[in-house]
This record gives sequence, structure tokens and C-alpha cells, in this order.
Amino acid sequence: MRWCKAGLLCLTVMAVLVAAGTAQAAPLPFVDGLESSALSSYPSSHGWITLSAGKSGYVSNLAAYGGVKSFRLDSWPWAVRTDYVRLDVVPDTVSYEAAVYVDPSRGKVGLAGFVIGPGAMANYFQVDARTRRVGFVGASSIDLGAYTPGTWCMVHADLDFKLLKGDLYVNGVLAAADVGIGPKGTVKTWGVSSPTTPINGSFMGNVVYFDDVLIEEWVKVIPVTVDIKPGVYPNVINLGSHGVVPVAVLSDAEFDATQIDPATVSVGGAPIAMRGKQRSKAMAHGEDVNGDGLVDLLIQIETQTLTVPEDGYILVTGSLFDGTEFEGGDDVVLVP
Repeated sequence: MRWCKAGLLCLTVMAVLVAAGTAQAAPLPFVDGLESSALSSYPSSHGWITLSAGKSGYVSNLAAYGGVKSFRLDSWPWAVRTDYVRLDVVPDTVSYEAAVYVDPSRGKVGLAGFVIGPGAMANYFQVDARTRRVGFVGASSIDLGAYTPGTWCMVHADLDFKLLKGDLYVNGVLAAADVGIGPKGTVKTWGVSSPTTPINGSFMGNVVYFDDVLIEEWVKVIPVTVDIKPGVYPNVINLGSHGVVPVAVLSDAEFDATQIDPATVSVGGAPIAMRGKQRSKAMAHGEDVNGDGLVDLLIQIETQTLTVPEDGYILVTGSLFDGTEFEGGDDVVLVP
């Protein structure tokens, strides 16, 4: 046996995960709140497979994040408990989340992320009752904040395997952005673990509950700055007008608005206005709207095609030529 840098027990003999069970690979999105599983049963019908048997793993009602049931994992001091779902595909951009509850009296640490073998995981969260901290292990280990044993902690990761970067959330709050992550490789297994943990030289058992698991493809959306009617404030609009409304999507140090595909742009549900005899040319051009030296995209929208929500916030969405999506908005004031 040997210890990984992440502090997990790695066995010399690695299991071939794709052969570890006969369950069919689960398609994305994979969603499991355990509510349809019988108490004290193992949720194999949902696609779960036992990798490291530990002491036990079953559906419990002693703790729950949503509903009344969760997945309880109990390890022996000498045997890790790890369970996983074999996925049919892991996209280049993928999100996952899970609620983790470390038992306040018998729990030590709970892990959730991609499983690469018995006692070994990659790009995973670590909810630690010993240190009272939440961490993430990707390209390196990173601390994300405090944890109180005996409480639920919802962890969420948006991972981009093309850029090898990830955004990490704890209890719905962004805890770290653009964190370095490990490569995807051929791993198609995601799971949860109740590892054995050394304390003062002795290994200890561990009880952890998991709930509300979600794994899905992540569509990356870039936030952008939008200025409706540049140079005018407030942005007064009369929807009865037969004119056009100028809308600027601004470039910055990390975003080039000239890479926007005009055909994909929607402003308050309206497309870019067209001109020409065949109305085939989009009314959009590059211009430094705010004088910062960067070329922005200035577009025109036919006023009567706009839909303005009650709160007056008009959402602008679209895609770049490479398919990356963006989103931004600005406030307007309607007049009769």
C-alpha cells in the first residue's frame, strides 16, 4: 500500500472499473435524490456500483438534504467504502454536484468526484470534519472554506477539460474560479467515498451521507457587459416606435465582442435588425463605443420586436463563432 499526495489510500492493484459491474452505463444528465429507493436497500437499479465494499452502503432516512432519504456509506477502519456510477460519456465541459453530510459522532471525511480506482479519485471535493474545511483536489489541492460537522454541504463543480479549468461552488456560492483541474483521460466513472482515515497513527471508521447527486453536460456561458442606447441614461424606450434601438456588447481584456456571431444574438427575444433589399445584412458593426481602445459590437434592434419584462431588465444572449455562449443585460424604462 502507499499514500497519494491527496491523502487517500491507493492500492497497488487497480481495478478495471468498466468490468467492475454489469450495470449499463448511465446517460447524462444523471440525477439521483434516492427518494425512489427502498430504505435499507442498495440503489443498484439507479446505476450505482460498489467498488470498495467497506462496512456497508445503503439508503437511509437518518439524514437527508432533499426529501427524506440519502445514501449512507460506512467504512471499516481497515476498508474504504466507495460507490460509483459508470457514465456513458463525460463531455469536455461537465458539471456535477452532490450534498455531503459527515456524521457528527462517527464521521471523518466525505469525498465526491471522479473515481479512478479503489481508494483513488480525481477532480473531487473533500468535506472534512477533522479539519472543519471543504477542499477540492484537481491539478493540486485547494481550500474552499469552512465546514461544520453534522451539517449538509452542497458542492458543485463546473469543469472545462479543454482549458483544464474549473469553477467551484460551496452551498451555492462561488468559492473559487478558474481552478486548475486534472485531465479527463478515459475516466467515465463518478462516485462518492467514505475513506478510512488515520488519526494519531491509527485508522478509523467513517460514516458519511450523500444526497441529490447531479451530473450533466455544462454549457459554458460567458458574462458580458451590455449597454443599451450607449451614451444615454436612463434607457427610455417606446415600444410603439417604428425605429431601432442601438445595443452595444462591450469588449474587455478577456472578451472580444467582435467574435460574436450576429445570427445568434437575441435582445429581449428579438433578433438583430436586417437591412438591404433582401433584408439579408445584419445591422451590426465593430466600434469602440466606450472609448477604452477596444472594439465593441454595436447592433440595432427593431423597437417593436422587443419584449421587455416587468422589471425592465433586457437580457442579451448569443454565441461566438466558436460556439461559446454569452449573456448580459441592461435596464430600460418604458414610456407610452
